[in-house]
This record gives sequence, C-alpha cells and structure tokens, in this order.
Amino acid sequence: MSSNDTKKRKNNYIWDLISIEGLPHLPPEHPARVTVRAGSLAVALAVVPSLVPLITSKHARKRFKPSELLKREFGVHGFPFALLLVFGGGAWVEWVWNKTEAKRKEEAGGTENVKKSKRRTAISTFLVSLWAIYRLRKHRNPIESIADIPLTLPVDSLSSRTSPSLDLTIIFCVRALDAVFQRAIREGCSSKSCSSDQERINAKKHAKLREHLDVLLFTLASSRIMWCFLYQSFRLPRSYVKWISALAEIDNRLILALQAVRAGTWKYGEESPAARHILTNYAAELGYPAAWGDPAKLPPLSGPAADKIWQELGVWSRPGRGGLPCELVHGDVMTSSCTVNAVTRWIRAFMKAFLIYLPVHTIPTLLVNPMRLLNDPFSFLTAISRSAAFLATFVGTIFSTICLSRTVLGPKLFPNLPHQTIDGPLGGVALGCITCCLSLYIERGKRRGEIALYVLPRAVRTLFKESWLRSGSLSVELVEKIAFATSCATLVTFAKYDPESLRGLSRWGLGFVLEGWDSFRRRREEGKTIDRTGSKGSLHGSEFSDLGSYVQGSELP
Repeated sequence: MSSNDTKKRKNNYIWDLISIEGLPHLPPEHPARVTVRAGSLAVALAVVPSLVPLITSKHARKRFKPSELLKREFGVHGFPFALLLVFGGGAWVEWVWNKTEAKRKEEAGGTENVKKSKRRTAISTFLVSLWAIYRLRKHRNPIESIADIPLTLPVDSLSSRTSPSLDLTIIFCVRALDAVFQRAIREGCSSKSCSSDQERINAKKHAKLREHLDVLLFTLASSRIMWCFLYQSFRLPRSYVKWISALAEIDNRLILALQAVRAGTWKYGEESPAARHILTNYAAELGYPAAWGDPAKLPPLSGPAADKIWQELGVWSRPGRGGLPCELVHGDVMTSSCTVNAVTRWIRAFMKAFLIYLPVHTIPTLLVNPMRLLNDPFSFLTAISRSAAFLATFVGTIFSTICLSRTVLGPKLFPNLPHQTIDGPLGGVALGCITCCLSLYIERGKRRGEIALYVLPRAVRTLFKESWLRSGSLSVELVEKIAFATSCATLVTFAKYDPESLRGLSRWGLGFVLEGWDSFRRRREEGKTIDRTGSKGSLHGSEFSDLGSYVQGSELP
C-alpha cells in the first residue's frame, strides 16, 4: 500500500471520528451526541468571533485579556452553557421522559402517539430553556467591539442597562414565527389528493408566495430601520449606525438637519437660531456659500418667488423649486445633477459591498464545496456581484427617490405644498425608505428570505419603548423568559418533526445539532435526486451548494 493511500485512509478515519463525535456506538439523535454537537457549535459561535478583535486590534488586547474572554464565555452564564442547556439538556430530559413513557406503555400494551411525542419535546425544551435564559440574563456585558452574545451586535453604553440576551431572544422569536408561517403557507398551497404535476404547480405557487412575502417583510423591516437611522438612531446599535453611515456616505450634519426639520426647529424662510449652524459650516466646507445652508434664506415654497431667492443666492440647480439646494443634499459627490449623484453613489456602494460579500461567499464555499471556485468561477463571481448590486441599489435608490420627490414629484403634483412637508419625515424621506427596499428583488429568491429574517429582529427591537426595556422591571424579565423558552421549544419541535418549515440558519444549525453531519449528507443526496427528477422538493434541493452564499454578520442595511 502506498504512502498516499495510507494518508488518505488516515484522513478518512479522522473525519469519520469527527462526524460521529467520537461516539460510534450511539445513534446520531442520542442526547450525548446532541450535547457534544451543541457544545462545539456554541464554542465556535461564541469564542471565535470574540477572539477576532483581540487578534486584529492592539488596543483591544490591552483592554481585554484572552483569559478573561475564556472565563466569561465558558462560565455558567456564558452563551455555550446556555446552548448546552437548551439543546443538550432538553434532549436528556426528553430521553429520560421517553424511556419512562416507553416502559409504561410496554406494561400497559399501548402504542406511541406522535402528538404526545411532540408535546414531550416542546415541554422538555421549554422547561430547560427557562433555566438557560435565567443564566444567560446574568451574562456580563462585553468590552468595546466584542460581541455580547453570538448573532447579536455589540452592546453600547446607551443600551447597557437592557438585558444582554434581549437581541438573541428577538432573533429566536422571529425564527420561530417564521417556521409557523412557512408551515401555514405550505399547507395553504398544497392539496392532500393531487397528481405529481399539480404538486409541482403547488410547489411553484408556494415558492412565489414566499418570495413576495419575504420582500414585504424586508420592506417593513428595513424601512423602519432606515427611518430610525435618520430620525431616532438611539434605537439602533451604535455599530449598526456607524456601518450604514459608512456605506451610504451620509454626512451626519444632513441627518441632524432632517431631525431638526422633524422637530420643528428648522423652518424654511424663518429664523431658526437653534438649527442655523447645522448646514452653514457644511456648505462652506464643500466650497459653497454658507448662506446655502441657512434655512432663513431658503425658499419655503416652489414657484417664481423661489427663483428670485435662488438668483440672489447664486443657485441654478432648482428653478421653480424651494427647499435645500441639491448640491448640499449630494454632499461630497460635488454635483448639482441628481442622476449623477445617484449613479456615483451606486458605484461607490457596489465597490464596498463587493469587498464585503467576497469573504461572505468565499469562506463558506471553501468549507462546503471548494471545487466550485475552479469549476465554475463565473457563477461564483456572478453571485457576489448580484449581492453587491442589491446593496448598491438599496443605497442608490434611497438617494434617487428623495431627490425625485423633492425636485420633481412634490413640486409638480403638489405645487402649493411647502418644502417643510416635502423634506419632512412623512415626505420624500419616508418614500425613499420604502422604495429602496424593493432592491431585494435583485437577489435570488431563496436568499431574500434569509436577508429578511436577518433585518427583521433589528426592526422589531426598535418597536419597544426604550424606557421599558431599560427599567429592569419584572414584566420585562417575564416576557423575555417566556418568549425565549417558547421560541426554543417551537424551533426544536419543528426541527425534529417538520424540518421543511425551517430555512436558512435555523434549518442548518438545528439540523446539525439534532442530527449531526448526516443531515448535511442527506440534503446533499436529496439535492442530487431533485436535480434529476425535478420534484417539488426542488425548493430546498440546492440549499447545500447555496450555503456558501448565505449572508451572515452585520453587513446588511
């Protein structure tokens, strides 16, 4: 036997040992193996992202030692321990319960009931999850940019008084509700007695309905996030606000001016001492007269009166229209053309988004299907470009819609409407926050759902009253504990008895924890079978190869 064959057999042996968690005598669903997989996944999600700032930032290494990180994460109040309780502990409780129930039925001569099995799964997970969330709520807050709990954004000083597990609870709630809705949609589009052709028609109907609902959810969530970003940024994590500002390249003084318009301290054609300075210095820095940023000198209405004011100020880009000069809205693009501004911002955002999505697509593909990079590099680059185009169009559309509403639609359709209203929170800005979300149609249908599920928890978080969340009252604690435990019970029950209702991160993560690597192999084989037969399962057949293009992290609007 050659040395290459020996090495290959050794590698295969190591891989087989890993894939069975070192417990070959136990089935994949045994609680011991579930506990090992849950622990390994929890450590990967908690420790690895927390180590990145320590590796990349010298300042973080001075402030935060690796020993402190390990002590925090591996303690009884850490995320890995909580995940072990939810999945491993729940599996053990259910296993003992099932053994007791099986013995009782054997003595009584009864048969197993699926509904009772589901009930045992849900109750076991619910009870253990209550203990897990109790521990997790005592999790110490992180330092600087180190994430508090995986899948959530770093905690800033403004939200440090809220529960450290609040964002994770909202994420689990959204995922659990999505599973319920997916099942309802699938049952509504299916028929118990129909031919194979009708099944394919129903599957396509289900896919189309789900994709449009995903875009609707994304629109509701992202429009709320963008509105909060412009008017109530305190409702969003500071890192999220900083990232959106960097991608969109919006000067903070423009945002302050929008907030002043909403508060009524900025009024066109009137003296506004509290807000006068916001854009005067901004205009001077761009090389324009400071008077262009003075609300008292700007025309409040469209029409001939506005042209006289513009002639005095030397503004030629807004004939017959009032409001703020286009040059200041366009910022460092340094143009009076709204079209040039939108195209320029699209190109800038595309270049940034391409660099963001490159590792997001590449790293999972290298882990799952590395030969794809060599066999079909064109489709790989196309997928990255498509994702970058989605994000760039999101940015370009919000600017173009705002410009269109304040330059064309508003003055033409409502000539007597003051620009105080057009530039207000319910005018062009609100329209831009909504229309930019339609850019999600650029993405493939399956990815639309994951992107919608990513931004939805952030939007839900902004709907709660901050004073209530920070009060630390008993009502906040009870609501979070019940929501967390109910969501975990729902997700685990769906993962065991109806995995088709789960998708994306929920499907892959829970499939790995509860079934192990066998779930990946089975879905890959299902994908190959579906590609040959074209049956209704094609909705999920290519999920394994699409894992490389699944979006994670905070790089979404």
